[in-house]
Amino acid sequence: MEIYIFVLAEIVYARYTILIHKLGNMGIVAGAIECGQLYIYGFFRGAGR
Repeated sequence: MEIYIFVLAEIVYARYTILIHKLGNMGIVAGAIECGQLYIYGFFRGAGR
């Protein structure tokens, strides 16, 4: 399960980097929202075991 979250985080990070290059400050905001959702999802998956 931890490996899955790690891989998912890598994918999100790559997309986040691309968004920053394309959108500038808006990319940072979009990436932060997406990362926040990932952390919340990961937390609930971990707590739900």
